[in-house]
Amino acid sequence: MDDMMVWMVVLGVFVGLASVLWWALIIFGVFKLASAASRRFEAQLAANEQLVRQFATGQKGGLHTGLQAQLLQRLSQMNQNYSTLNGLERQRYDLRVSELQGMAAQAGIDWTPPS
Repeated sequence: MDDMMVWMVVLGVFVGLASVLWWALIIFGVFKLASAASRRFEAQLAANEQLVRQFATGQKGGLHTGLQAQLLQRLSQMNQNYSTLNGLERQRYDLRVSELQGMAAQAGIDWTPPS
């Protein structure tokens, strides 16, 4: 009977440790996904800022129109990725996104993200 009690305690400890380990892995995975989304969004912001600068200094014409279409597409993609960020990450990027919209407006691109 004592052996049975020892095995039950060992099994209980093992199950408890496995549960803690499982939740730690889940939390770690969520954290990694959130930081990867943040890095991806940061890269998109930088690329879009560069494209807006290129558009603002570029010549008017066919290439300019193509660049505008590309920029509008990228801004829409960025807006979709922005909506997937959590609340804290969104607060961090609110100012940068509004600055990018201001830069686009100064360059003559009227883009308002869908609500």
